[in-house]
Amino acid sequence: MHWQGDVLSVKKIISESQIVVVVGSGGVGKTTSACGLALASARTGKKVALLTIDPAKRLAQALGLDALNNQPQALHADLVGEGAVDAMMLEPAETFDNLIRSAVATEALGEKLLKNRLYQLIARTLGGMQEYMAVEKLYDLTESQRYDMIVVDTPPSVNALVFLDAPRRMYTFFSDKIVRFFVREEKKKSNFIKRMKDKVGDVAISVLRKTLSETFMDDLIEMATAFQSLFVTFRRRGETVERLLRARGTNFVLVTGPDPLRVQEASDYLTILRQLGVDPNLWIVNRVHCSPDKECSFEDSDVQEWIDAFSPEEEAAFADMNATSLCKEFNAAAQLATDLKQRDDLGLRQIKQLIGGTPMIRVEAFTEEVEDGQAVEQFVQALNSFDQGLTVTQAATPK
Repeated sequence: MHWQGDVLSVKKIISESQIVVVVGSGGVGKTTSACGLALASARTGKKVALLTIDPAKRLAQALGLDALNNQPQALHADLVGEGAVDAMMLEPAETFDNLIRSAVATEALGEKLLKNRLYQLIARTLGGMQEYMAVEKLYDLTESQRYDMIVVDTPPSVNALVFLDAPRRMYTFFSDKIVRFFVREEKKKSNFIKRMKDKVGDVAISVLRKTLSETFMDDLIEMATAFQSLFVTFRRRGETVERLLRARGTNFVLVTGPDPLRVQEASDYLTILRQLGVDPNLWIVNRVHCSPDKECSFEDSDVQEWIDAFSPEEEAAFADMNATSLCKEFNAAAQLATDLKQRDDLGLRQIKQLIGGTPMIRVEAFTEEVEDGQAVEQFVQALNSFDQGLTVTQAATPK
């Protein structure tokens, strides 16, 4: 998506987006970032849909829910403020079944197709089904007109790219001649079977019969006939979502980290995104080590003063260590903090070179483990503290 005019500020992204697609490699805080964006938007009074395509279960924990499924679940009012957030996790098979029910001519035909063994096999095992059904779910959420914003938490890297390209592949697939071959107006079964034999041969059909069932051909004919009325629907929906992803109101947020591996992943990812016509409108750099501001070191005397102030419990905990050994530990930790800060400073400079004037949020690494919900709240605070014209803001970050 190539944009015209000035780069959008973070607050403008939150206030004006209809769709926000959160992308990035695994383990960089992508799900936490998606949750934070949804909550920050809701607290401005918006009604938000939060859809995760990533099969990870952590989103539910971060939002205070026992579990997520294909149906929207409203978050507690204490979390969302003046607005509302409905969260859901994509269930591809259920989404496909619902699509069939809504698109076929009659309810009876829909139920018959859902019971078709060949359909069941395809619906559960077809490669790319998750991404295709994500397109369908996004279409449904948009068409419902229930939401001011839809936040999509995509799978890590490669699968997210498949999702972004899925609308084009969907409508292209359903216009190919090889598909139309299977959905010509139903004639006699013998003619259909003859065409099949001409294409794949008697041996292949025999193998399919034995592998699947003796009624394989009947299942295939039944499914192909039913799908005849669906292909136009599939193509139309794919084209609609393709337009949505390229619309002015759609923004892409790329989440990464400052360490060398994450920076390289982000660089490679950005190259592929741009090949698809996508340029992120916001970068979120998580787990940045920002302290100490200057190098520090400890002497034995410094540590001894600290030891002298120990409580009885602390004395017991450090009973096997003296001032010298503790001093070495402290200095090693201080050196590690300095090294991490220098590493991350370099990573941030490299990212800035990649993104030019695109807004970036820098989110600090926590010094201790936190719960997912705390991480989301800290991220919302980072968004709220972001001021227009500022490219970096410091805040705590998800673990």
